[in-house]
Amino acid sequence: MRIWFAICLAVWGGAVDAGAWPRGKGKAFISVSSTFSLTGDLLKPIRYEPSFYAEYGVTDRLTFGLDAFLAGEFDQPTAFAFGRIPILEKRLNDPVAVTLGFGTEDTETVKEPLARAGLAWGHGLEKGWLAVDSFATVGLETGDLDLKLDATWGYKLHPRLTTILQLQTGRLETDEEPYAKLAPSVVVKLHKRLQVELGVIHHLTDEEAATALKLGSWLEF
Repeated sequence: MRIWFAICLAVWGGAVDAGAWPRGKGKAFISVSSTFSLTGDLLKPIRYEPSFYAEYGVTDRLTFGLDAFLAGEFDQPTAFAFGRIPILEKRLNDPVAVTLGFGTEDTETVKEPLARAGLAWGHGLEKGWLAVDSFATVGLETGDLDLKLDATWGYKLHPRLTTILQLQTGRLETDEEPYAKLAPSVVVKLHKRLQVELGVIHHLTDEEAATALKLGSWLEF
């Protein structure tokens, strides 16, 4: 399990949304990424959604982090502080982890406290990995519930080049129907501590087939 933990961190850089693998004691990770709308009703005329993510390994098992982003029709700022820890290590061959977090979301009218719980599973492959990450977020004042489940396949083409295919699904309390997005990308390793990502996010359930460009970078130390 330790070798696949090392491989997944090397090729994916501890991808945003964390995953089942712990960060490791004394290890830190920072990511800054943005999506830019290309087509569909996301345009205004250019929709821009930045995000910031950081995590630190307090111990070999316990990881603390911060997840902050702008999203939604009115660019609501949202931020979470969280902790993640592996579970069932002696019973399962693949890593599984739980995440608990608390944060806030600023809407047009109110600043609401939020609670988030997550469950993640990972599996190492000969040249990559598979992962499933799920989250449930509830508004502590309104009771609004958002659900999210992402499935990811990563494949290492070269020591400096990795491809990623991700299916993003979920349901927002403000929407009547669940959503599904396809998010392929490539990750290039520029330095032993620095990697960059270029990809697209295509809304499969959007009537206008909205598509966005994703640019990201992250630093490990």
